[in-house]
Amino acid sequence: MVVRSEFKRALEKAHMYGLLAEYYKFRDPDLYMYYYQKHYKYTKKVAALARGADTRMTGEGRNESVPVSRRELEEGDRRQDPARIRVLHASPDAPAVDVVINGRTLAPNLSFGQVSPTLALPAGSYRVDLFRAGRRGTPLYSEGITLQPGRTYTVAAVNPLDNLDLQVIESEPEVREGMSKFRLIHLSPDAPPVDLATREGDVLLFNLRYRDESEYYVSPPATQDLELRAAGSERVLVEIPNVRLEPNRAYSIYVLGRERRAPRLRAVVLQD
Repeated sequence: MVVRSEFKRALEKAHMYGLLAEYYKFRDPDLYMYYYQKHYKYTKKVAALARGADTRMTGEGRNESVPVSRRELEEGDRRQDPARIRVLHASPDAPAVDVVINGRTLAPNLSFGQVSPTLALPAGSYRVDLFRAGRRGTPLYSEGITLQPGRTYTVAAVNPLDNLDLQVIESEPEVREGMSKFRLIHLSPDAPPVDLATREGDVLLFNLRYRDESEYYVSPPATQDLELRAAGSERVLVEIPNVRLEPNRAYSIYVLGRERRAPRLRAVVLQD
């Protein structure tokens, strides 16, 4: 139960800033982010007041309250949580690129094998443009993507340059308490199907083809020496030594490069 006057003011501000954010979404990325953060702040305040969070307000000598269920509030919070996004350059022959989202540069001069910083964005639809680094005009590739609230994404630039594409990879960073987990993502266009194994010989993840994403493998925290092998064989394609798996952390191991020519096949381990 919460007091109507304070609740109403916060609700009106959340609504107003939400409208302003939508207005500027495709007109001015900086104003969009400014008004969205205001909208998010007041939406959180509405939720806190509705929970009756240690705040008592009075209006004209009486308390007027608005009942809101906990389930509705939790669902509302999830709808307002921003998405998190980073970009991985995984196209073996594409040049360094500037990654531009809705007209805003997320990652300038991103080269093969590099990953951008993670950016929090409001949930919604976005246009991703990849330009040659330092240039504008016609992008090398453009695609629309949709980000869901509270989700975490790696957007990978994949395929050779003449067939450039984006692969949107959703992470699951939640881990069982005290454990670790990892998965394998095959982004090498000319490598065969692969297995991920320990150096001692145990095969952990099986038969991933190009652009496949494995399920997570749950493991106790440890430092592992891993190997990328041709599927169904003991032929080692890449050694991945000293992979440190911290407790309560999730990781993705990306297979990048090419087997038969430069840039050579490699594995990049990123925390989700």
